[in-house]
Amino acid sequence: HPSYWRADAESMSLVLDAALYIGYALLLLTAVVSAQAVWRRRELHRINVLLVVGSLVLTPLLGGRSLVVWAAQMSLYLGQPYLLIRLVRQFRDVPSLLYGAVIAAIPVGTLALVLWPKPLSPATSIAVLYCAVVELGVAFVLAVERRRTSGVTAMRLAFAASAALLVSVRNGWSGLAQFSEAIDSNYWVVRLLIAGTGVTTYLAFATPRFLRARWQREEQARYLSATADLGPEERGRQAAADLNRAAARSVGHSVILVAQRAEFASPVLSVQASTSQAFVGVQVLPGAGLVGRAIETGVEQSGPPDSCEPAVASRVRPLGAEVLVAPIASTSHTWGVILVVQRRGSLFPEDDLRLLGQLARYAATALDHARLVADARARERRVAERRIREVESLMSLMLDSIKDYAMFVLDQAGRVATWQVGAEHVFGYSGEEMLDEPAAPLFDMTPEQFAALIGEADRLGHAEREGTCRRRDGAKFIGATTLRPLVAEEEDAAPPGLVAVTRDVTEQRNLEARLQQGQKMEAIGQLAGGIAHDFNNQLTAIMGYADALGSTLAGDPAREEEIEQIQRATERAAALTRQLLAFSRRQFTRPTPVSLSRLVAELLPMLRRVIGEHVTIVEESARDLSAVFGDRSQLEQIVVNLAVNARDAMPKGGRLVIRTTMASVDQAFAAGEIAPGRYVLLEVSDTGIGMDAATMARIFEPFFTTKEFGGTGLGLATVYGIVKQMAGAIRVESEPGRGSTFRLYFPETHEREAERPEPIIGEAPGGHETILVLEDDDGVRSFLRDSLERHGYRVLIADQPAVARSLAETFTDRIDLLIVDVVLPGTTGTEFARELADVRPGLPVLYISGYADAVLARQGTRPKASNFLQKPFSAAEVLKRIRRLLAPK
Repeated sequence: HPSYWRADAESMSLVLDAALYIGYALLLLTAVVSAQAVWRRRELHRINVLLVVGSLVLTPLLGGRSLVVWAAQMSLYLGQPYLLIRLVRQFRDVPSLLYGAVIAAIPVGTLALVLWPKPLSPATSIAVLYCAVVELGVAFVLAVERRRTSGVTAMRLAFAASAALLVSVRNGWSGLAQFSEAIDSNYWVVRLLIAGTGVTTYLAFATPRFLRARWQREEQARYLSATADLGPEERGRQAAADLNRAAARSVGHSVILVAQRAEFASPVLSVQASTSQAFVGVQVLPGAGLVGRAIETGVEQSGPPDSCEPAVASRVRPLGAEVLVAPIASTSHTWGVILVVQRRGSLFPEDDLRLLGQLARYAATALDHARLVADARARERRVAERRIREVESLMSLMLDSIKDYAMFVLDQAGRVATWQVGAEHVFGYSGEEMLDEPAAPLFDMTPEQFAALIGEADRLGHAEREGTCRRRDGAKFIGATTLRPLVAEEEDAAPPGLVAVTRDVTEQRNLEARLQQGQKMEAIGQLAGGIAHDFNNQLTAIMGYADALGSTLAGDPAREEEIEQIQRATERAAALTRQLLAFSRRQFTRPTPVSLSRLVAELLPMLRRVIGEHVTIVEESARDLSAVFGDRSQLEQIVVNLAVNARDAMPKGGRLVIRTTMASVDQAFAAGEIAPGRYVLLEVSDTGIGMDAATMARIFEPFFTTKEFGGTGLGLATVYGIVKQMAGAIRVESEPGRGSTFRLYFPETHEREAERPEPIIGEAPGGHETILVLEDDDGVRSFLRDSLERHGYRVLIADQPAVARSLAETFTDRIDLLIVDVVLPGTTGTEFARELADVRPGLPVLYISGYADAVLARQGTRPKASNFLQKPFSAAEVLKRIRRLLAPK
């Protein structure tokens, strides 16, 4: 819509006008800042900046029909290249011919423009295009100079080059506008160019303080990051060179000198680094000139070369027109100065001087740190030298007091150079016997093997070896040895020898082996317990239905014999599962205080009958023997199994010793397997054929046996499981042909052994009560239902806890007993019984299970022995236990 386009054009015009006014305002502000610098700080180089900015401000403002005004405007246009070239001459040579031509172009061009006949447009365009070409060249020169520097100067030169480029484009646009109406109509381009010129000129010549500070920080950060990875002493050594490089990169110059004090307190300075090698090593004596004033005041100085000390002035006078001097000084010490000779001065000398002072302070800080570190190390060295004599006198005494480690020094040929008391204790050789002797036999190695070990230590800086070592008496032990090369006095020289440290780790490795064996046995026990649990469920159903068939087929001799065979096979299988449960420590036990000495004495008559007369049994019992807390039948099983194994190991007869006594177990012996303290020791030893190491590593594994006939491989596995279930430990010593000794450690208890065993409950008849059965195994559940119903009970059957709870809630009559498996899907029988107490308070519970789960024991929820029935069980056993629980109290 036309009105829309008009509104948009008006808005754009307002924006362009605002940009134009901002550009002129920034140019005017730059002119004011330059004028203040010239007037207040006598910075004469700013006159050139003031003239350039003034021409940029005044040229567009001059306009009119007056010939004088026209001539003045053209003179300003033609004078802009001259003023820009004056800025370039601050840091670069300008050919005399070019400089003269630019000067001559001002009056000649102005006169030609005035005398040119009307219209003046072509002449004006030529003049403006000439200015644009020269200004483009100035922009290029400024850009090249910007690439040669860094820091604040580089940024200001970048904006100055941008300003010159924008002025060139503006003048070129104005010159071409005379030849093209399309260009002349795009007045907005000129406004934007003027605005851009104002911004870049302001940033170049009247840079805000915060921008200059930021650019300076970036340059300082670059300087610091270049030395960040060096240590304090290295930074101090390179401080002069780093400062020289940083100044050369960021400050306009012809020559840079970094002079430091020849000595810490010397008044004479020596040039340590310079952009000209001719100055390195030159001596400078500070006086009344710039160098002396900078050192005395600690403030940066600048001036012509003649303001330096005479000796310095004579050298730098031919090199430049301006000298910048910054002291390399910290709060504690003045180290020297950095002196920069600028050929024609600088376009921005105040920035150069400020940055130079900051870089010099950083260099002084690096020198301070290096000096502090050097002083500290010198003090440490003096202290170390004083103490090293003390250490050397005490070292041999200290080494001689260490007897658990063999420490000695070897030469590169592998011969013993020194031999400490610890080495004598570990290996058994005296120093006189081992000096200058090869060390390879100590480690049961050939000379070639030991030479390879020394080569590895030289190559890698250390070598470690764990293996067999030999003592003087020929005994072997497991030694952990470390070899480290001695440090050579010269960096590239070969090590003068090696330090060897050997420690006897035989006991430690034996303990680790026992721990690994225990972990292996624990894993096997978990597997065995799981198998026994599932097998017991099957045996319960087999045993129960065999009993039922026996009752049904009573009077048929042939069938009764078959059923009896089934029952005997079931009992033998049940015995095997009990041994598996004992090994896996998941057998439900009735622990009571038991006196081992009394138990062994009571078993001796039976053992003598079982063992036979060809084996002599000796019983040795200590007085005042503490009791142990365990299942008496299991402890009897331990003694019998160990005695029978000993008999089998002595086929031609021998001696069997059963000894009970008290023993103290320390931390090293316990090895994390049991807690240190007092234990009751049961020791069973024989004079049989013994065992080798491979056999001993497997004797406690289920079904492992060395017997050719009749061995089940569960005897020692059962012993192991019972001992572990009682929180004890078992140790075995044996060698082929030298018999075996089993030592069993049981935690002592201060309770006394019970005098009377529990009474045995006789046969019990059936009943008419209601029983809720919760069992997840189908066979056991069917067996219980059939057996109980056959004996007159009313039975409620459930295979899941939720089903059983629903039956308890919905059944309207009385429920007299709950039979529940200990281990259920997602819960335990004891937890379910507690939950069911809310619905059926006071309900008696009979727990059944293939094993008593270890989790229940840790939670303190194991059922009482009177309320627990171990699978497999017969119908008669479960009926008797039910009647005992339902009997009137």
